[in-house]
Amino acid sequence: MTARAGARFAPVLGAVVLAACSTSSGSPLGGPYGGDTIRLGPTDGGFPTVDATYSVPIPPRQPGTIPGTVGSWMHIYYAYLDKGTIGNCAARSPCHQAGMPNPPKAYKWLQDQGYLGGSSPALTRKGDSCISWYGGDMPIGGVKLPVSETMAAVTEMNQWATMGAANNQ
Repeated sequence: MTARAGARFAPVLGAVVLAACSTSSGSPLGGPYGGDTIRLGPTDGGFPTVDATYSVPIPPRQPGTIPGTVGSWMHIYYAYLDKGTIGNCAARSPCHQAGMPNPPKAYKWLQDQGYLGGSSPALTRKGDSCISWYGGDMPIGGVKLPVSETMAAVTEMNQWATMGAANNQ
């Protein structure tokens, strides 16, 4: 077939293809036009405890494997705020990954955000803290761990705050 003959049949072929793809007189499915089909909601994938904010529970670290002295900022960071902990702050890309990769940088970043300073820092005050176990919204979706584990974080952080909330090891 010559190019000229192909050009004559192109509109006809396009109409046939369009007619074959359109089986209803309604709007097409998807895209900006919406359309309709059987509505299927989200499923739990066979896991009854899964919801839109579900996060896999993070196993606690073994005693003796957390750097720093109990009650120090270093220990608090590695026990509760580091990647893979209940806070998981250092893993929240792009928000905190760059600002909280280690205890000194995390302390400075939180200080710059107004959460640290004095013996009653906002980080450990209910209603002022960004951390979910103090009523805040971090980590996103909250912590889905037993109360005993979040209470350990609250207890240690409150003691640290009472001792002056220092950037210590």
